[in-house]
Amino acid sequence: MEKPKFQSLARHLKRKLPLGVPISIRLRRVPRRRIGDCTSDGTTFLIRVDPSLGTDEACGTLLHEVAHALSWGLDGPDEDHGEFFRHAERTVWSWYLAWLRGE
Repeated sequence: MEKPKFQSLARHLKRKLPLGVPISIRLRRVPRRRIGDCTSDGTTFLIRVDPSLGTDEACGTLLHEVAHALSWGLDGPDEDHGEFFRHAERTVWSWYLAWLRGE
C-alpha cells in the first residue's frame, strides 16, 4: 500500500467532515471477515482500515467508513446502509474526487 497516499486522503477527509466529535483514522487489523470498520464511543469516531489491503481498496474502504461516521445514528439502530448512509457516501465520494483533482 502507498501509505502516504492513504494518509493524505485521510487528512483531506478529516478536514471536510462537519462532525462535532473528533475522528481517528488508523491502519489496523480488523475483526475477521472485515476490511474496515467505524465505531464511536460517543466522544470520538474510530475508523480502522486493514493495512494488508492495496492502496485503491484501502482508500475505497476509508471512503465507505467515513460515510458511516457522517451518517451515524441517522438511519436508525438496525440500518447500516440506509437512505442517510447513501447520501453521506455520495458526499464523501465528491470530496474524494475533489482531492484527486487537487482541490
